[in-house]
Amino acid sequence: RRVHGEFTLTYSRGIRTVSKYTCLCTMFVLVLVQDTIPVQPSDFNRDHVSSVKHAIEDKYVDKVIPDVGLAVAFYDFEQLNEAVIHPGEGAAHFKASFRLVVFRPFQGEVIEGTISGQSVMGIKVSLGFFDDILVPPMKMAPLTLFHPEDGLWEWFKPDEHGHVALDPNTNRPLPEVPTYPLEKGSRVRLKVVDVKFETPKQSGGGGGAEVLLGTQIPPMAIVGDISSPGLGCVDWWE
Repeated sequence: RRVHGEFTLTYSRGIRTVSKYTCLCTMFVLVLVQDTIPVQPSDFNRDHVSSVKHAIEDKYVDKVIPDVGLAVAFYDFEQLNEAVIHPGEGAAHFKASFRLVVFRPFQGEVIEGTISGQSVMGIKVSLGFFDDILVPPMKMAPLTLFHPEDGLWEWFKPDEHGHVALDPNTNRPLPEVPTYPLEKGSRVRLKVVDVKFETPKQSGGGGGAEVLLGTQIPPMAIVGDISSPGLGCVDWWE
């Protein structure tokens, strides 16, 4: 889901304080949003601060802010003006400045998730609260091969010289080569190489990502890399 409507926002990245906005940790940022929030008459029985907060959460939390990230929680108010009620309307409109906790990992950040699915187009990884992470084949270690009969990717580990013994008839690794499967449910460590946002102008042409991630391209997707030492299934390196 995507946040719709007009609003103004400012956000910070990294692990340092930027102006007066501070990142909670590397993959989450605090985003300052300025918006006019309508509160319906059914919520007038609450105090107005709680009512506005509830309306903000309904509009933003668990939704993607285009080109920013996934809003996961309301953080605090910077400013909340008095309500304006327009003639002929029952709702009270509050002009507010507030901060949201937003999931937006940076390129090069290493994160851990769980393999939730795979196909010939790659591996899908879930963080629990965010499911649209794709590791395509070109971002896997060399000699990571897909077995269509099992629907499973496997990494064939090279020897100390960087070689893998191949069957001359099939050109596939011999049975004695150490094999490390990427099984569904396994914990996986990956490096973020790109964060993509779908826009309303985009339609169709999703290619491999669309096949793996679903029938529609999600409003936000992360491309991951597991090709370097230390990346891939966590238990490979323990």
